[in-house]
Amino acid sequence: MARNTQKEYVKTELLEQGIPLATIEDAMKKTESIDLDVLLQYIDERRFKKEQEIESREEREKRRKIAELEEKKRRMKQDIIYKKQILDKIAADREEALKERKRELEAMNEETVSEKSVKILPKANECDIQVFDLETGRNYNFVLDKNLSIMDLFQEIEKESGLKDFEVLEGDLLIEDDRRTLDEHGFFPYATLTVKLPE
Repeated sequence: MARNTQKEYVKTELLEQGIPLATIEDAMKKTESIDLDVLLQYIDERRFKKEQEIESREEREKRRKIAELEEKKRRMKQDIIYKKQILDKIAADREEALKERKRELEAMNEETVSEKSVKILPKANECDIQVFDLETGRNYNFVLDKNLSIMDLFQEIEKESGLKDFEVLEGDLLIEDDRRTLDEHGFFPYATLTVKLPE
């Protein structure tokens, strides 16, 4: 009877200190004691242990979130670096393509200049005839056998210029198809002529 009275007294004391009944009963069961000091020590130890566990969980959660944030930052940084590398490569490829195109154009221009500047030396029996097209401003170069007729030259001019009805002049002199050879017209070894549409 006295023990029960003591037990109820201890419960009342602990309840007045704000300790839950379930915690008090658990402490009495685990310690098998109704001594107030023993129960308070047990309850304090349990509370401290739980607080440590809670703190430990919170700390772990905090560390986990920090680690996730750091990983996210690392991936974002990697993405930024990767995207920059891609953009740099695209820019480098574009620049290289422009340089290559420029080199191609320069090479084409050099070839054109070379073609225009290199004079084709005629052979011993050939005429080198330069013809300036007054209609288009183009220059034609014909290397023909000196024994060909003037008609052969006219046909070459027609083929090159696309003109059907035209006049060929040497200076102010109109060249006509008289069946004579280029040599007989004095076009050997060199001659400079003009071609135009008749007025």
